[in-house]
Amino acid sequence: MLHIYFYNPATGLFTGRSALVPGADAAASVPIPDGCAAYQSTVAIDPYASRIDLVTGTVVQYQPPAPANSPLVFYTWDATLQRWIGFPTALAQQQAVESQIVAAVQRRLDAFAQTRNYDSILSAATYATSTVPKFAAEGQAAVRSRDSTWSAMYAILAAVQSGTHAMPASYADIEAELPALTWP
Repeated sequence: MLHIYFYNPATGLFTGRSALVPGADAAASVPIPDGCAAYQSTVAIDPYASRIDLVTGTVVQYQPPAPANSPLVFYTWDATLQRWIGFPTALAQQQAVESQIVAAVQRRLDAFAQTRNYDSILSAATYATSTVPKFAAEGQAAVRSRDSTWSAMYAILAAVQSGTHAMPASYADIEAELPALTWP
């Protein structure tokens, strides 16, 4: 089998396009894309980590430019894989933990409401203006529980961002700081 790799003749960079043919006779019938040159090889080449040396016409190792870092991802070259590998930044990790904690707080509130057969804390809170005294009292308790819980949660997040509270690793780290949930 013969591998045909197409590259930019001005830069030596492979285009990512290639063909695999049974032999040299078949290679002659493979059309070369416009603006490209062809390199033939009996062995596979990694077009991402190789290029054509324009002076010698041989394949040489190549490290492409690093992708742009962002507030959420930074890149490091892995010499073994011959690839740029993206890793989450501290900000991305913090946002992931915050999202997990916020979801856990919501589950806590919903589980509390479900102890009185409401679908969720939102459902329970809609009963705050019910004309049935029992439902009205439970609805008002749901609103108070929801408000006090989220107020405490956002105060914790603000303290983390200001540096006055350690970044929690999980919901368990802040659970005790949330107000108790009780029914009337």
